[in-house]
Amino acid sequence: MCTGMMLLCDAIVYAAGSVFAGLDFLAATLLILLIFLSIFAFFLSVWLYRQNVHFKQVLESRQHLLKKCPYCGNFMQPDDSYCPNCGKRVPKVTTVK
Repeated sequence: MCTGMMLLCDAIVYAAGSVFAGLDFLAATLLILLIFLSIFAFFLSVWLYRQNVHFKQVLESRQHLLKKCPYCGNFMQPDDSYCPNCGKRVPKVTTVK
């Protein structure tokens, strides 16, 4: 098993060496850095997309617990009597469905 892994590592090193054989050290380093940054950017974008979807799901699930000001449309806590955005008194019947 160990010999198989060593052969695989040798094959990867050989393939990488043949790819970078025509490049100088700086160009090869920059190419490798570009590849890793591209992979990192891809996984970061996937993570951010999932966070955005999760945030929207949490917001939608909690939206029925919030009150909405009939004057400015701002969301507020259910026990608030005055809108924190416009300052007007809000009746208790203005809950979001």
